[in-house]
Amino acid sequence: MRRIALLVIVALAFVVRAAPGHAHGEAFTLAVESLQNADASFGYGIALGFEDGDPAEGASVRLEAVGPGGRQVEETAVETAPGVYIGTLVYPTNGLWRVTVTFDHDEGGGSATFDEIVPVPAGSGVVTVKVDSEQPEREGATVEGASAIFAPSATDDSEAGPDVGVDVPIRVEALVSDEVRPLEVRYGVAASLARPPTIRAVGERSGLSLGPLPLAPVGDGRFVADVSFPDADVWTVTIQTARGTATFTENLPWPHYSIEAGHPKVKVDSHDPGSVGELLHDVEASPIFGASPDTGSPATGTSDAPAASPPTPPPASLETGAVVIDIDSPAEVLRAQVLWRWAHLTAIAAWVLGVGLLLASGDDRVASWIAAVAVAGTVGTGGALVLYGAPVTYPGILRWNDLAERLYGASYEAAFVLKMVAVALAIAGTVALVARRSRIAAFAALAGIGGAAAAVTAMVQFHLFAHL
Repeated sequence: MRRIALLVIVALAFVVRAAPGHAHGEAFTLAVESLQNADASFGYGIALGFEDGDPAEGASVRLEAVGPGGRQVEETAVETAPGVYIGTLVYPTNGLWRVTVTFDHDEGGGSATFDEIVPVPAGSGVVTVKVDSEQPEREGATVEGASAIFAPSATDDSEAGPDVGVDVPIRVEALVSDEVRPLEVRYGVAASLARPPTIRAVGERSGLSLGPLPLAPVGDGRFVADVSFPDADVWTVTIQTARGTATFTENLPWPHYSIEAGHPKVKVDSHDPGSVGELLHDVEASPIFGASPDTGSPATGTSDAPAASPPTPPPASLETGAVVIDIDSPAEVLRAQVLWRWAHLTAIAAWVLGVGLLLASGDDRVASWIAAVAVAGTVGTGGALVLYGAPVTYPGILRWNDLAERLYGASYEAAFVLKMVAVALAIAGTVALVARRSRIAAFAALAGIGGAAAAVTAMVQFHLFAHL
């Protein structure tokens, strides 16, 4: 009797040890969406869950496709949010491809198969439902508005936070490795994230879109992704995390990429916002690209614990080999600065016209008015450019010391000083010409105007050469 009781106790203990803390069974829900990117790659968003509504975290999800001639491509999807997996396939040829999504979870596994026509008739940037186990009638339909899979909202309170807040440190760097391929950019993210972020880019001029593409974990809270942009454009790049988003502008190709290639550029740094725009001396100076990769298996985001904190970025300065470069400007700002410069040059041209008419006609009220308006326009537009069109942010050139530290900043300042001298000579010559109608005064005015125009040209070139 005692032996039977002992066996019962052992059996009960085994049952207790074997029973999981929270079992869902093997009833999964699966939804798959596809998105053709502008570079002809295809992004796939997979939402894996249980019938009770819980996400199926920590699964191994693979994408395999077989196409014309038996060609095969495959990729492992990365979990970017609880139960959300993102993967990318690059098809080597056009035609009909049979795609299989296979998942393996601690509580079971499964697969789903669908067809993909390459390229898709709807074009890039359109999200299409490929699989929906809960609503099969949606399969084949396009997604209107934002995709719930590709851009999931942050519902996990443990990872809720501001987009780029002080309490959620994040640093983003960009690297053009080869000047021969200036549209191929490697992005690195350093942040304490439990799951890898994704990257998405939209061209402002072309309207083309890329991603979302997952960034691969490389250890120590660092994530890396290579992005091949299909066209030169002003791109709005968004890093999506469960903690929020970090958005910046990428003006490609970088205006002086032949020199900038091989030098990581800081795009976002919540710990040190003043470092944004800095061009580091080399890859080894980067806390993201220069850090030693993790020798163990990279994190896949399956753990609820956050990844290790990223290394603290070293202060970048000219003494440590960093080249300081200004922030890339959005297209609206670039257009406004171009218009201001056109207005400035137009006023200078009108000034030449007014001086020429005064010299040719003598006492001419129309010529005097043209010269007066041109002088006022030149000074007014020049003042606006001093404050808002300089290589440094407002108040522009008045931040004299900051400008001097930048690449070609001292040359820019020298050209500005010469321009001020030339403008003063031109104004004095114009006033003397109106008062005395002297040829010497006219020549002085024209020489000053020509000198100012030459200085403006030099300043624009220094601005461009240094990508200020």
